[in-house]
Amino acid sequence: MKNRPIRVRAALAIAEETEEQLRQERKRYEQELAELQKQVAETSKEERQSVIRYAQQQAEEIDLDEVAIRLIIDLQLLEAGLEPITIIFVTSKDSSR
Repeated sequence: MKNRPIRVRAALAIAEETEEQLRQERKRYEQELAELQKQVAETSKEERQSVIRYAQQQAEEIDLDEVAIRLIIDLQLLEAGLEPITIIFVTSKDSSR
């Protein structure tokens, strides 16, 4: 019971440190966003439309099957510190391996 106030103080100190880190990170992101917005504002409408068309064309050329999509999702889950959820199904033609 005597340790509880120490634990509470430690938890509050960690919370304050985390809050400060979040403030700093938010400030960096806001600065980065402002810079990107400035760049977009300086870009002509034709250039922006050209980039959009190019991105759409490239997106149409991507042909991912279910396995590839699941692998992408699993990698994103791992990067986020979560457990992947993919279940590998073995078909009869795969079982010969």
